[in-house]
Formats: sequence, C-alpha cells, structure tokens
Amino acid sequence: FSVKIQNYDHFLACFRKSAEAYAKMDGNSNLKIMRNLYDILLSLKKECDGGYMPSKKLSIIEPAIEMINKEYTKMELSVDSLADACGISIAYFRRIFTEKFGMSPKKYIIDRRIDYAKKLLLSGQFFVSEVSQMCGYDEPSQFSREFLKREGISPSMYKKNAR
Repeated sequence: FSVKIQNYDHFLACFRKSAEAYAKMDGNSNLKIMRNLYDILLSLKKECDGGYMPSKKLSIIEPAIEMINKEYTKMELSVDSLADACGISIAYFRRIFTEKFGMSPKKYIIDRRIDYAKKLLLSGQFFVSEVSQMCGYDEPSQFSREFLKREGISPSMYKKNAR
C-alpha cells in the first residue's frame, strides 16, 4: 500500500532532527532518534486513518475542492469564499477540510502554490517576481518568505540550484 503524505513538512523535520541527533551521537542521541521515528510512525498512522470520509460529508466540501483546483493561483481565493461556495460556516468548513486533508485550507492552498512555483522556477523561464504573481502573491517578498519557510531555501537560490 502507499500513503499520500499531506503534511510532509512535519516528516521532513522529524528526519532532519534524527539526522542531527545521529551526527552528534551524545548520550541521548539514540532516544532522540527513536522519539522522532516513533513520531513519524504515529503521524503516518494518523494520515492513513484520517483519509476516509463518508461521501455525504465529502460532498459538502466538493465545491470548494473544485474551486481550489481551478483557482489556487488567484490572489482573491480565501477560506471565506470557499466556505461560501459550500454554503456552510467558515468554522465548519475548516473542520471538515482539515479532517479530510490533515491540514487547514489555507496551508493546503499555500502548498499548492509553492508546488506550482517550484515547477515554474525549475523551468528557468521566469523571474522570481513573475513566479510570485503567477502563483497568487501580490508581493514578491511575501512569496519569498513563504517559499523559504516551506522549502528551507529562497526562491532565487532554488532557481539557481536547478541550473
């Protein structure tokens, strides 16, 4: 079987912590490594268990999922507009969405934008400022901060390393 990991940032952070503990190899390193690996296993179990949702409940947020798939690069896309498209309150929308995808709608949209930005940057055809606009950010600095936070590297360095 395979598991599509929704919260890969968490898994990556756990592996990095384990690698750092392994590199230090002090008296507590083995315990730190085991803690991180157990955290990974627990998170995987949660993601496997959290993927199922009754179709009736899923149908409530389907309009928002379609909207995200079509419009995730638009600046005006917001959690409010997604909840409105479903005809439910923002709090209920967030709860159902998070239950299905294991992350908030905002984080999901940002992840989609950053994934798209990585493809655009790898193409080498666009400046970082153009990519930020194409991915739904009105300010390149906001895009750069978000990219750095998610990827651990600036967009310009990511583009440079791709060459």
